[in-house]
Amino acid sequence: PSRCCVFGDRMQQLEWFTLYAAVVSAGGLVKFTVLNDWDTVRQQCGLNDSFQTEKTWRDLRDAYVQYLYIYEKQYYALCQHTLPPSLQSVVDSMRALEGLFDKEPL
Repeated sequence: PSRCCVFGDRMQQLEWFTLYAAVVSAGGLVKFTVLNDWDTVRQQCGLNDSFQTEKTWRDLRDAYVQYLYIYEKQYYALCQHTLPPSLQSVVDSMRALEGLFDKEPL
């Protein structure tokens, strides 16, 4: 997808970089240990209070894990921290890092 779609009282499209920057500026995925931590990301992405719901937070988290966490792991130096088990299970269930470290060096 070219943009991240979030649903509240209406659909809102976000630039992927806006979502990535909001998470990385807070310290990476490892800093989002509970679902409502994603409300700070919602605010930084410019989503109004009608998007202040668990569904929005879950949508943001899942989109980040599915499409952007692989970039965090590869390019963001501070992401070497171990994820809490609850987040690691989301990453594993979405197979978000599949293939990242399987490539042969050039």
